[in-house]
Amino acid sequence: MRLKDKVAIVTGAGWGMGASTAELFAAEGACVMVTDILDTEGTDVVARISDSGGQARFLTLDVTDDAEWASVVSETISTFGQIDILVNNAGVSGSHPDLLNTQTWDEQMNVNARGVFLGMQAVIPQMQKAGAGAIVKHLLYLRSYRAKFCAYGLQRC
Repeated sequence: MRLKDKVAIVTGAGWGMGASTAELFAAEGACVMVTDILDTEGTDVVARISDSGGQARFLTLDVTDDAEWASVVSETISTFGQIDILVNNAGVSGSHPDLLNTQTWDEQMNVNARGVFLGMQAVIPQMQKAGAGAIVKHLLYLRSYRAKFCAYGLQRC
């Protein structure tokens, strides 16, 4: 149990890599705050963690909203007592550059870049108080996507 007594917030944890990260962290002993804009999927992840004997809770989080970040941090502290780890997993992908418009670009930047910044800004004061903490940013292996997702690759790095 490498993460025993640790508390993690995982964004975009309703499915895919975020869900797998949340489940792995719980299996390793962490208490996990599962966050996503996908309520049903996030609740399902918490149920799987609980069924496996782990501790988790779900909160809806739009990573582009500072007020929602403040609420998630407050609820995490209230529920689990601390924040040791933030996994910035939430992200949205794009389209081929010749099909990409400025509205899609702005939406991607809002989630993929601003959302990461807001998350770090929200948890760092708690980690500084504790004198420790870790922030993880999932990067995507883009070799197979190349030109099709160039904007997404730029934003996720």
